[in-house]
Amino acid sequence: MTARCVVAGLVMLAALAPWARTPAHAQDIINIAAVVNDDVISMFDLLGRTRLVLMTTGLQDSAETRRRLVPQILRSLIDERLQIQEAKRLTISVTPEEIKDAYTELEKQNNIPPGALADVLKRAGVDISTLEAQVRAALSWNKILRRQVRNVVQVGNDEVDEFLARLEAARGKPQSLVSEIFLAVDSIDQDDAVRNSAMRLADQLKAGAPFDAMAKQFSQSATTAAGGDLGWMLQGEMPEELDTVVQRLEPGQMSAPTRSIAGYHILLLRDRRVMQAAAPSGEELLGLRHIFLRLPQGGGKKEAENAFRLANTLRENAQDCADMIKLKGEVSGAPFPLPEQAKLSDLSQELRAVLTTLDVGKASEPLVVSGGVLVVMVCERKAKSDLPPRNQIEEGLLNQRLDIQARRYMRDLRRAAYVDMRV
Repeated sequence: MTARCVVAGLVMLAALAPWARTPAHAQDIINIAAVVNDDVISMFDLLGRTRLVLMTTGLQDSAETRRRLVPQILRSLIDERLQIQEAKRLTISVTPEEIKDAYTELEKQNNIPPGALADVLKRAGVDISTLEAQVRAALSWNKILRRQVRNVVQVGNDEVDEFLARLEAARGKPQSLVSEIFLAVDSIDQDDAVRNSAMRLADQLKAGAPFDAMAKQFSQSATTAAGGDLGWMLQGEMPEELDTVVQRLEPGQMSAPTRSIAGYHILLLRDRRVMQAAAPSGEELLGLRHIFLRLPQGGGKKEAENAFRLANTLRENAQDCADMIKLKGEVSGAPFPLPEQAKLSDLSQELRAVLTTLDVGKASEPLVVSGGVLVVMVCERKAKSDLPPRNQIEEGLLNQRLDIQARRYMRDLRRAAYVDMRV
């Protein structure tokens, strides 16, 4: 994953307000917010990340806002510390150049002059070390997943075919454009704490916090980098408990935190549509090869018969499109205004009548056209479709599986860790 992809899941700094810097007291640095195995998260770390979150979400900096956000911010810091520890165990490191590339990408995304990111953060009351810690954890976790998970997750062609078949079957049915914020529950004794965190996040969203910014800071799923964007979902594609909630929402509405087997989800229905019927056959795209035998002006019946005999010989010897190209060169076929790729609906009525049922790789009977005789072969048929390309579907299915594996990996790290939260 490039710096661009990693940075997308971190912070957006486009709308910076004139924040008053709160001095970091020595006591903040010494006081402990949490202990994670052998590492300490200080109050300075917690307060710095809180400022960063408030800045990037545009929330009002008040005691009540901080009270609602701090528990989940601390959990995010604990997860990042576990990721850094796992990277160290696996001897995975992040280079200064990779950190620099991430900063450069943030500056580009937010129209910040090159090299000015630290000054922008400083004016907003955020130390650059706060951002660096978040960037380093994201880069480290991405490297861990690439090494430990990516090679064991695969998507087969049959699965892509099955997904395309479901999309075709869904024509005329509603689709929902959904975003999510997901908080994992790793054990039963965490349920209350995670539900309370989800409720606090929902309250901030209701108060006007931007959904995508909150998802980038707090969501624990693969959609984090995209601001929680799940894309267009078919009815029945999500777990039943989530699908039921989405179907009850109106565009623009957000759900209450909803429990699934994995954790709590806050869902935002951004839009709803009905997938259109399949494109008509007239929109079919054809790959074509042809040979045109021009008849001399004023030529008689004999010339026409000779051209027909030659055209039939060419048709019989053309077993595929490569043969058509070779034979055309051998007989010096004349130019004819028929493109190598064309929509069926753009062709003449006579050609449509022949090509509609002509098998791929089979040459047509000789056709009498203006000025000569034409033999045509269909090399490829592609229906003009609004369905996503196969590589996009494969990538989506792969990301879903990677997300499941990443959640399990993170769950195992949490379960094996000693964590002492002191705030």
